Amino acid sequence: RYLFAGTGYGFFAFDVTADTEKVVLQKRRAHLSKITCMGLACGGEFLVTCSEDKCLRLWGRKPSADPWHDGVPLTPMERFTGLSSSELINSQAGLWEPNLLGECCAHGGSVQGFLDFDHEGIVSCGADGLVIIWKNWEMQKVRRNQAVQKLLSHWDGPV
Repeated sequence: RYLFAGTGYGFFAFDVTADTEKVVLQKRRAHLSKITCMGLACGGEFLVTCSEDKCLRLWGRKPSADPWHDGVPLTPMERFTGLSSSELINSQAGLWEPNLLGECCAHGGSVQGFLDFDHEGIVSCGADGLVIIWKNWEMQKVRRNQAVQKLLSHWDGPV
């Protein structure tokens, strides 16, 4: 239903099911150099863009407490934008523009692609020959805390 297209330093998304092939979102200056790869990650929560500027960037909506989607199955695009499909297509406020949520810069050359491991993290590969695993810091913190709690709950000695 949606077609994402990298255009130089930016990207667009088109609703290709509409008769007019309407543009539904845009980010004209997403990177400092050309975009080489892009795709949705973490079940559609983020759009990942890779670039010749040696960075991988995460795009999406700012976190909110808006529970409009609680218990309702969502499409990846609805998770990404926070808007229902009809709101996205019929928006009178203009094109939706995603927010930069994170940037991963460690490659010595162009970032050529990425693999998504859901909420575990993302793996990027670059023209420098490196493969980098980017872990979800919040998820790792929760897991470490759970491991410590488990160890302490089985501890018989003095604390």
